[in-house]
Formats: sequence, structure tokens, C-alpha cells
Amino acid sequence: MDMTLYWIWLSEALGPASEYFLVLLEHFKTAEGIYRAGKEALEDCRALNPTLIPSLLDKNLDQAQRILNRCEALGVGILPFSDPLYPDRLRQIHRPPVLLYYRGFLPDFPNRLAIAVVGTRGMTEEGRRSGYRIAYELAVTGTIVVSGMAIGIDGIAHAGALDAGGVTVAVLGSAIDNPYPNEHRVIYDKLIRQGGVISEYPPGMRTQRWHFPQRNRIIAGLCQGTLIVEAGAGSGALITAKEALAQGRNVFAMPGDAANPARVGTNNLIKAGATAVTETADILKIYQSLYSPVLRPENLNNPAYFTAYDDTLKYGQQRVQEYRGEEPAAATARSAQIPTVDLTPPPQKSHPRRERTAPKTQPLREIPYTAEDTAPMMESAAQHVPEPAPTEQPQNAPKPAKPSEPAAGKQEDPIPQKLPDGLTEEQIFVLSMIRQGMSFDEMCKCGIKAAHLLVDITYLELVGCIRTLPGGRYELI
Repeated sequence: MDMTLYWIWLSEALGPASEYFLVLLEHFKTAEGIYRAGKEALEDCRALNPTLIPSLLDKNLDQAQRILNRCEALGVGILPFSDPLYPDRLRQIHRPPVLLYYRGFLPDFPNRLAIAVVGTRGMTEEGRRSGYRIAYELAVTGTIVVSGMAIGIDGIAHAGALDAGGVTVAVLGSAIDNPYPNEHRVIYDKLIRQGGVISEYPPGMRTQRWHFPQRNRIIAGLCQGTLIVEAGAGSGALITAKEALAQGRNVFAMPGDAANPARVGTNNLIKAGATAVTETADILKIYQSLYSPVLRPENLNNPAYFTAYDDTLKYGQQRVQEYRGEEPAAATARSAQIPTVDLTPPPQKSHPRRERTAPKTQPLREIPYTAEDTAPMMESAAQHVPEPAPTEQPQNAPKPAKPSEPAAGKQEDPIPQKLPDGLTEEQIFVLSMIRQGMSFDEMCKCGIKAAHLLVDITYLELVGCIRTLPGGRYELI
């Protein structure tokens, strides 16, 4: 008989997040041993709650067989606790899953850095941009990004990692074949191709509200550290932080305005001892020595890795506004251009692991980069700034004055007289908008793609023309 049947039976008998699973496994050694145990043998296990004995005495395997058949039909993989590819970090938590159902691929968790990026469903614009940026940059450096695919910060974290071409894994609070919410079906489909989707709930299981707090222990358990991007005082993301702390993992939080309700939870975490994070490097420096063969922090300084960066997408934004009690915003012109296609993926065999290697253009290094190393990198960045695609100016977009024509009636700081050689017209145009105090989003409305603007700003910072201010604004140096 397929041993997987015994694991499915045990998972159904105990239910998710059972604190008695390890007790039984230690006593009977295998799932089959637990299945074959009679009433006396179960009663001899003193640490077992007697109320579970009736469930464990029901030896009918029909339900387990139905789940197994459905998984095979849908291309869903099953990873029991006994499987060598079951993530070791999950074995170490207090209530590990009896088994995992998954679609897509499970990355090489033992040898790669994995960071959970989570936060509130009612994210603010600042939280949306911060979550996207951190997830994108983590993925660019070779870090596995783990989240819960919920509306808000979770969804934007997956979107950032996917846009970067990195690996990201979603831990569902719903059945493996029923992605929740429906708005993230696009992300779910991409995850199956580019990463993985995990759940301890079998196909066809009805979603319950208490499933979501339960799955947070798995999100934290898969990762070396958990980053809370934005969280209010009662946010479910704080449950993930609590689980990470209980598991002995690092907890990171992004600080914010004390008057912002969406930042109360993260600010309190920092006061309680969580590591404050304002940029991706704050996380990477903690793990760089442990994962130096596979971690690529130098990629953060290479604009070539940011050509797909676009944090202007409104992933689930209407749902967020409804969650926060706001009026739903009209669909953006960008979303109107996206064609409607059938995103239901065909059944396919899921694989436990897919090896991913570092880009060949980034050789391994045994010593840190020096000033001599970074000089050619800066020159290369200047040569590879993409030309902006022709775009139509929005009808109501602000029209900044040209660099040589300051706005009438307003005395502004001049652009530095001595500009570095090799600046493009677009970069000089960006300097003029920064001189007028425009934010990143305001500059995007003037017709520059977010991906191009990010490259321009990165380069202008590298050559010392501008510096970043809190709140997503910039100033001339």
C-alpha cells in the first residue's frame, strides 16, 4: 500500500496544527505505526489527549484515497513529514504540518536564504511601494520570498518577487486547489510556473477563517527571518511575527509615522526588540556570511536587474479600498489594457525541488567589492540606461518646466552647475522635476515609466546628484 495514504489519514484524523502529532510520531515512529495502533496502545501514550482516540481508531482509508486521487488528477504534490525533501526548518517548529500539499516547485530551502514578507491587508500607498521594493530587491539577490498571498502586503510581495524573475512561495490559508482571494488568481498561476504554492489543507476543503492564523506558523517556519512591512495594532501579520519569535527566527519591521494607524504594529515591534529595516541591505548583511556562495547583494547596484521594476501596478487595490471603507477607485488605464485570458493552468506534475543557479554574469567572490570594483559598475550603469518608450502625456498631468526654464513666480534651487558627464536628456529632465519637489509617483505621471525612472534615480544617486528623503521624495545635492 502507498505509505502516503497513512500520512493523509493521519492529517485528517488530527486536523491542522495539531500539538499531538510529534507526540504520536515519537511513540509509534511512523504514520503506519500510528494507523495500526489499537485502543490500548493509544491509551498507553500518556501525553495524547484522550479526545483524539476515537478519530485515531477510525481506520477507514476511503477519504484518504479520495484526496490522493484528486491530487493526482490536479497535479498536486504531497510531501509527508517523512519525506527527505520536507523542509528541515519546518521540522523544528512546535506544531509542524503532518504533510504539505503543493503545486509548482519547492525551491532549495536548505541552501538558500528565505525571508517572509508580510503585512496588513489595508495597506497604504507607502506600504505598497515599500513591500514591492523590498520583495523585488530580495528576489534580485537570490533570496526566496515567502508570503501568504493575501490581499495587501502579501500580494504585493509576491508580485515584486515575480516581476524580478526570482523565486517566491505562497503558503495558503485555503485548500491547495482554491486560491484565496480570487483577485490573486493571476499571481497563483505565475507562482505555479515560477515558484511554489503550499497548503496543509487538501483539495476541496472548505476555507475557514481560523485557517489563516494557523498557516502563519508555516510562513515563519520556512524562513530564517520575517519582515513585517506594515501592520496595525490588530493586524494578522503580528501573529506571523509572534510565531517567528517563538521559533527563534529573526523578526524585522519597517518603521513609519507614529500617527499612521497602519504603522502602530510595526513601530511597537521595533520598540519590543525587532530589527528596524529601511532598506534591503539591512536584512542581507545579517545573512551574507552564511549564504555567500548563493547570495548576490551586489545585484542591487546593477540597473540591468531592474528593467522589469514597476511598483505602479494596483494589485488588489480596489479590494484594499473596500477593506478600509473607502470608495472603490475607477479602473486605471493600465489595467484596462490588460487582455482577459483564461488563467486556469492545466494539470501538471509538481516537483519537490527545482535547482536555481546564480547568473553566470555574477561570479562568486571571496572578498567584498572595493572602490576600484564599483567604478566600472557605475560606468556600466551609465551605458545601459534604457531609452524611455514614447508615451502619451495624461491630460491632467502636471507639466514641469524644462531644466533651463524654472517655473514662473517661484524661486527654486538651481540644478548643480557642474553635472557629471554622460547624463541623458531624461536624467536631466528628472533633475528638473526633483528640483520642483516632485515625488516618485508624480514623476511617473509625467510620462516616464517607473522602471526607467528607478534606473535614472539609482544612477543619479550613485554619481552624487541627488539623495533620497523620507516619504519617497528626493533633493538635489
